[in-house]
Amino acid sequence: MKNIAVDLRFLDYYTGFGDICRNYARRLAAIDSPDLHFIFMLPEAHIGTFGESVSYISCEHPERDIIEKGLKIDLWHSTDQMYEYYFKSPDSIHLLTIHDLNFLYEKKHFHRWKRMWRFKKRVKDADYISFISHFAKNDVDRIYGLKDKPHCVIYNGITPVGDKEGVKPGFVEHDDGKFFFAISQIRRKKNFHTLVPMMQHFADHNLYICGDDEFRYAKEIRKLIKKLGTDRVKLTGRVSEDEKTWLYRHCDAFLFPSKAEGFGIPVIEAMQQGCKVFSSRLTSLPEICGPHATYWDNFDASDMARVVREGLLNDDRRLVNERKEYARRFNYDKYTSEYIQLYKKILCCG
Repeated sequence: MKNIAVDLRFLDYYTGFGDICRNYARRLAAIDSPDLHFIFMLPEAHIGTFGESVSYISCEHPERDIIEKGLKIDLWHSTDQMYEYYFKSPDSIHLLTIHDLNFLYEKKHFHRWKRMWRFKKRVKDADYISFISHFAKNDVDRIYGLKDKPHCVIYNGITPVGDKEGVKPGFVEHDDGKFFFAISQIRRKKNFHTLVPMMQHFADHNLYICGDDEFRYAKEIRKLIKKLGTDRVKLTGRVSEDEKTWLYRHCDAFLFPSKAEGFGIPVIEAMQQGCKVFSSRLTSLPEICGPHATYWDNFDASDMARVVREGLLNDDRRLVNERKEYARRFNYDKYTSEYIQLYKKILCCG
C-alpha cells in the first residue's frame, strides 16, 4: 500500500481553493482502493472530519504529527503553488499542482522578481507537475522551461448545483427586477471596476458584484460608483451557496472581465445554470469558456455595453442547453478519477 499525503489546508476558505479542497476531500475519503491510503493535511479543527478511512496531520504542525504518528509518505501532493510545507525525503515523490502565474500580471519590480525567484525553486523542487489549464502550463513553460519535467493538465471540477432554486438575497429589492451578476474576491486582477462605467448604459438593470470585499480595491470601486452616480452597482460582500444559486438562475447575464485567471471557476458555475456569460479574452478564460461565452475585445464602457446588448439579443434556448451540457464536463468525479490515475502512474502501482 502506498501512502499519499494531500494538502487540504484551504478547507475553510471561501475561494476556489476552498471549493476544491472540500469537494476533493469528500471524494478521496470515499474511495475504496486497497493499494492507496490517504493522509489529509488540514486545519487541526477538521481532524477526523472525513472518517477513519484516512489519516490526518494538522497544517499547523505537520512535521510533528508525521513523526509522532510514524507515518511513511510515498507521495506528497501540494494542491497549489502557494504551499507552506511539503514532506522532503529521498523516498518521497513531490507532486505540485500549479494554478496560475497571476503574479506576472499583478506584481511589479521587486515584488514580481521575488515571486519569480520563489516560483522557480518550487518548479525545480517538484518531481511531477499538474496544471489546471493549458494556459497555466504554457505560462510556466514560457517563463521557466519545463524541459523534461513530467507534467499533465487536469481541469478543475465545479460544485454541482443540481435543481435547487436557491434563496433570494436580501439586497435584491424586487423579484422581477433586471440585473447582471458577478462574483469572486474583489481584487484588482478581477477588473470589476470596468463594469461601473459600462452600467451607465443600462438604466434598467442593477449589477450585483458579490464576494470578499475586504480589500482596498473594493473601496476604490465604491468611490467610482459614487463619482459616476451609478448606484445601481452594488458590492454585496459574501453570499451563501443558496444565494449564489438564486443569482445565477435569475440574472440576465454573468459578467467576468478578469485580467488574470488560471482557470475561472465562476464562468463554468454560471454556465451550469445556463447563464449567458460575458468574459474577457485574457489568460485562461478563452480556453475554459471556449465558444460558449461572448468576449469583450477591450474595456471601453460603450464597447462593453454594445457587446452585452448584442449578445443578449442573439441568445436562445438552444445555446442555453449547450452551455449547460458543456459545463457538465467539469465535475469533481472526473477530477478525482484523473488524480487517482495520476497517483498510480507516478507510484507505478497500477
